[in-house]
Amino acid sequence: MIPTGEITPVEGTPYDFRRAGRIGDVIGRLPTEGYDHNWCIASGPGGEPVSAAHLYCPSSGIGMEVLTTQPGLTVYTGNFLSKSLIGANGEVMDKHSAVCLETQNYPNAPNVVSDCLSGLSAQISALCTFASSQCVCEP
Repeated sequence: MIPTGEITPVEGTPYDFRRAGRIGDVIGRLPTEGYDHNWCIASGPGGEPVSAAHLYCPSSGIGMEVLTTQPGLTVYTGNFLSKSLIGANGEVMDKHSAVCLETQNYPNAPNVVSDCLSGLSAQISALCTFASSQCVCEP
């Protein structure tokens, strides 16, 4: 996929995760092999981190929240994993058996954001908090 800079509305599509839902329930409606897409995140006041994503597994009770100062969140769903990969505890890592959340600038930012490369250094901030039904774990 080549980034075009177009920001497309997600309402009514399998890209609409503004309300909680199972990725597995909508991934089959995608025109691609799975998710490998960047979502636009509304910025916080004064550059404060904002909540970009929540993941929760009902069977384990484990949840994760991602906060970021970055304008984008790329979601990748292990589209090319195969049953030949074995993970922790002998778990088979099949297609779509994992999800990766990457906070970042827009993939096409050097071509569309005027101040993207204006400085020689940049501060990138992301914070992930984890919780379970047993405890809350924060850095």
